[in-house]
Amino acid sequence: MEVLNNIEAGRARFMAAKTVLETHSSVNKDKLAAVGYCFGGGTALAMMRMGVELDGVASFHGSLGTDISVEKGTIATRVAVFTGGKDPMIPAKQVKAFEAEMKEAEIDYQLVVYPEAKHSFTNPDADKFGKKFKMPLAYDENADKDSWQKLQVFLKDIFK
Repeated sequence: MEVLNNIEAGRARFMAAKTVLETHSSVNKDKLAAVGYCFGGGTALAMMRMGVELDGVASFHGSLGTDISVEKGTIATRVAVFTGGKDPMIPAKQVKAFEAEMKEAEIDYQLVVYPEAKHSFTNPDADKFGKKFKMPLAYDENADKDSWQKLQVFLKDIFK
């Protein structure tokens, strides 16, 4: 929650991590993407909205809501979002607002909603954690595999 309460501090930490990657000998600094799950997915989207230069951003069951306005034509980052249709943490209203935002800002994006999937659908331990913490979490093997396959296509496409 601290990052959400101080997005500039979150951006500074993100940029520090990006710098580490860009200077690593195994990384092509001209081909970078951010992939995040849950909080990490929401953070990756926030960084894109703030104009951090990345080739792509992918979010799996990450928050789609924002207080950050994206100006039309200012973001070149491509976006892939994978979310659950039965995820009460990412309600349909938030999904619709995200889609409207992306269209209005003319961002190249794909949005995949898995109709029966709940939050944490990519985590095989989601059911266990959901019961333990009394949260609406559930693993969905089909959504997990499909979203992973779609991510591979997305990354291959943005890095060609």
